[in-house]
Amino acid sequence: MPKTKIKLTLPILILVVANCIPVLGVLLFGWDLFPLIFVYWLENAVIGMFAILKLLCSTSHDSWKLKAGHVLFFSGHYSVFCLVHGTIVVGLFGTKGDTVYQTYQIIVQYGLQYTVLALVMSHGFSFVYNYIGHGEYRNVSPRDLMFAPYRRVVALHVVVFFGGIAIMMLGVSHIGLLILVLIKIVADVFAHDSEHSRARLSYAVKN
Repeated sequence: MPKTKIKLTLPILILVVANCIPVLGVLLFGWDLFPLIFVYWLENAVIGMFAILKLLCSTSHDSWKLKAGHVLFFSGHYSVFCLVHGTIVVGLFGTKGDTVYQTYQIIVQYGLQYTVLALVMSHGFSFVYNYIGHGEYRNVSPRDLMFAPYRRVVALHVVVFFGGIAIMMLGVSHIGLLILVLIKIVADVFAHDSEHSRARLSYAVKN
């Protein structure tokens, strides 16, 4: 079966706009490589938050007690994943003395809260539009919901990590940082489309 083209939906447009905000950080507020990659790491928490909402809102035949168990299990292993991931980000790209436990200070120092808010709004709109509005909550299993964040995060951050390392080796510049933003946007659009195509395929198989 030939792969269908990505449709330019409203959630994808909002996703692109939200991901363009770091451009302002680079051009107007002097962001270097670290705050750019750190804010992409912070998006992990946003993705995890909406994964929990999806688990709670799914209409699987699980009882609320079992749903709570799924949420606790997911929260545990995903938190460990994010902590390890954040430690690697800070270790590779941060300045000496920075730790992942200084997340709040790093957010305030670089003004990352505005980008995080935009990402929350983007993922929130997609949740309402796709998961609720298009009935995805009826078609996905708890297992798929718990592993979907990993598929998206790992795919994105492999791209971001290698891009970041290349920029470090070649020398940090505005052009390099803006190219990294562009690469992340393209990867994010494909990851978003893949996630929701998977949900549509699940619905087609069940019906």
